[in-house]
Amino acid sequence: MKIPKIIFNHIEGGGEVNILPVMNIEGSSNLEEIDLPQTLPILALRNAVIFPGTVLPITVSRDKSLKLIKAIYKSTKIIGTVTQIDIKVEDPKKNDLYHTGTSAKILKIIEMPDGGVTVILQGIKRFTLKDIIAYDPYMIGSVDYLEEKHPAKNDTDMEAVTDAIKDASLHILKLSPHMPQEAGFAIKNIEGGEFLINFIASGLEIENPQEKMELLMESDIKQRAYKLLEVLNRQISILKIKDDIQQKVKTEIDQQQREYYLNNQLKTIQEELGMDDVEEFAQLRARAEEKDWTPDIQEIFEKEMAKLERYNPSSPDYSIQYNYIQFMLDLP
Repeated sequence: MKIPKIIFNHIEGGGEVNILPVMNIEGSSNLEEIDLPQTLPILALRNAVIFPGTVLPITVSRDKSLKLIKAIYKSTKIIGTVTQIDIKVEDPKKNDLYHTGTSAKILKIIEMPDGGVTVILQGIKRFTLKDIIAYDPYMIGSVDYLEEKHPAKNDTDMEAVTDAIKDASLHILKLSPHMPQEAGFAIKNIEGGEFLINFIASGLEIENPQEKMELLMESDIKQRAYKLLEVLNRQISILKIKDDIQQKVKTEIDQQQREYYLNNQLKTIQEELGMDDVEEFAQLRARAEEKDWTPDIQEIFEKEMAKLERYNPSSPDYSIQYNYIQFMLDLP
């Protein structure tokens, strides 16, 4: 499995992140050769879901999580990662966790300048969480490991859906300017459909972790690919709608800014030419306020005043418009 070199970017707090889940892991041992125990220290994640093979930086802040990471890093370096159902729960129990998780190897612990701790994890193998057998000093769970169902070699359908996933992912990157440019390079250079699927699934920016969990729970790699493509296409539709709304709002704002700019320019020109009739216009409007006009008549008056304000006082149209407004105001 070829993994592109790419450094993670932004890290968000609470032991949970939602970022590009890959970096250079040259020199790491073959995941298939790691001896996995039936009981694992359990690290609860809020917004993240780790998939086999992917590498993810996790900011650790809870006391139990810090104790777990520091203790296990000195020994086996192997933990179990399970996502919380409700991210607001500070001290999760078994019923607060999804029952499908991923064993992971602690690659590195980084102490950040602000005092925070970030742990770099590499997913190994999926499991089902059978039970939590201890909660102190951190959670320890008993697990059953899950096998992956791989597609046949040279499966044309699998190749097609993999290509479609790449195209959809690159399209999402174009619609998401905040995403790092390295992501596109990484996606284009990933070899192996299974790692591509897990890589994209782990990096999905979606509010509901249930969608990621449904992907993790799927043992059939081909079916996981189809489900992932469905999620990606839905994301594209949402991003297009957001982009259309942004463009519409931008157009409306641009029109308002244009009118504001032109009106200011017109006033400046009038002042330079000695055409400052602001006070006179105010007097006309003051007379209009004294009229017992219906809203329709008031609207007509404002439209005619707007015309008058646009005319050059030295033009014949200005005099005609001014006399018309005076006529309106003179009527009983």
